[in-house]
Order: sequence, then C-alpha cells, then structure tokens
Amino acid sequence: MTEPEGKILIIDDDLDLSKSLAIILKHHGFRAITAEGGHRAIEAVSKDDFELILIDMVMPEINGLETLKKLKELAPKSQMVMMTGFAVAGL
Repeated sequence: MTEPEGKILIIDDDLDLSKSLAIILKHHGFRAITAEGGHRAIEAVSKDDFELILIDMVMPEINGLETLKKLKELAPKSQMVMMTGFAVAGL
C-alpha cells in the first residue's frame, strides 16, 4: 500500500459533509483530516502541517474569513480554499 500523497484539512461545521469529503479524498490517495469549526482547525494547524486547507465560509463562533486570517499566520505555506454551500451575493 502506498503512502497518502498529501495532507488536507477540511474545516466545516457540517460533520456529514466534511466526513463525506474526507472519504472521497482518501479514496483518491490523500490524507484527509476534518476539523469542526475554526477553533479546532487552529489547534490542528498548530500541531501539524497541511498542504491544502479547505475552509467553510459560514461557521458559528469563528467564521471562515477570520479562520483564514489566523491560519495564514500559522501556516503561510499551506494552500487555502474557501468554500460555501450558501449563495454569495454578487457572483
């Protein structure tokens, strides 16, 4: 069995969605880890390196933009993608 290609952190308050996405990514050879919300994501990034971080825009406590700002300080080399299941005005 081969080693996973890269570590991906999925940040979302919707556990079903993040677990489903993790399963798909693992099936394609990535090491996918989930974090329920911004606080847990900050914890995870403080302890481990990730090549890619997927961040939900709409979350309670710390929204996606605030989470992104904090993670950019902690992991400036990680690639980060904002995502949302809500319609965004102006697009």
